[in-house]
Amino acid sequence: MKSHSRDGQRQRTPLFTKEMRGRIAVLTFCDRVTDFLGMNLDAIEQLWRFFAQQEREPSAGIVLHVAPSVIGPDKVDDSLYGHGVSPNGHGTVPPGGVDDSNFFREMTAMRRLVEYVRGTEALVVVTLSGRMVLPLLGPALACDARVASEDFVLVNRMLDYRFAPVGGLPWFLAQIVGRTQAEHLLQHIGSIDVEEALKLGLVDKVVARDALVDTAVAMVQEIADRPYGNRESIKLASVVSGESLDEYLLREEAVFKKSIAKAKASGRT
Repeated sequence: MKSHSRDGQRQRTPLFTKEMRGRIAVLTFCDRVTDFLGMNLDAIEQLWRFFAQQEREPSAGIVLHVAPSVIGPDKVDDSLYGHGVSPNGHGTVPPGGVDDSNFFREMTAMRRLVEYVRGTEALVVVTLSGRMVLPLLGPALACDARVASEDFVLVNRMLDYRFAPVGGLPWFLAQIVGRTQAEHLLQHIGSIDVEEALKLGLVDKVVARDALVDTAVAMVQEIADRPYGNRESIKLASVVSGESLDEYLLREEAVFKKSIAKAKASGRT
């Protein structure tokens, strides 16, 4: 892992640490990473290598354990200042101007993350806690399930930031809560507490913060223990929203053929 610089100091910080709990991979994202969701251009390669490995040797499930400081307003404000965007009209453009290519690289990273999460066979559950800015919710909605802590709050800063969200947020919101409610949420000023997020379907379970990872692992494990055909049908239900019927049927055919092969290999036909 390459080192990177922040505040003039050199540091060597991985994007996440990996722990295997049986056949479930738990990725705990470091709370010192920089840029949106930790999309440091050096560190993010660690995540791409992980998903490349998943294509060859898939885990039964993946838990993404995200520190609240990575997705909170303070982290996003710091990143925006570095890009010359001033929330609420405060702040100054960095000396030497702004390299807009960083924004587009981060947008590409967000898109790749969503594609990997949707494309992997493994069920993916993300943990959410503390304060999270709404524009960063898209990749979390791309996951198959979301476990939130009791102190989780969504903070809508869309008007402050003045940029369109990346990571598929409007698309996922429309799929989960419907177009009208999605438009309302994108215009909403203020915060959404965890109970409201649960009612809307933006999170699937609420637990104490110290139970986040264990709960997420248990959710994945319960499904991972099922036969491949049933397990992947649950994944299909999560990822096919918005596809055409033809696209769905092609995906369904591939999953069905693989489920038959796995059933025969295990002696169950």
